[in-house]
Amino acid sequence: MEYYCRKTGLEPLDSVHAIGLGILLWGVSGHAVTVEDGGVCYRVAIDTPITQFDMSSVLAQLLPLTTPAGLDADT
Repeated sequence: MEYYCRKTGLEPLDSVHAIGLGILLWGVSGHAVTVEDGGVCYRVAIDTPITQFDMSSVLAQLLPLTTPAGLDADT
């Protein structure tokens, strides 16, 4: 599957958007993702089709947060 992130002219921000999409796709699928600069847009490609997924479980995997119990254990 291929996805495209159109460039806005703010190169650092545009690349972060494309990389963020790549990280999200990797988190959902667990497969390798490629991000390529295509001139006017970034091409984000993955070898496997993405089916429906639960965004909250993906975010929990990608952005693990410390629980209150975990905060007590760190002190």
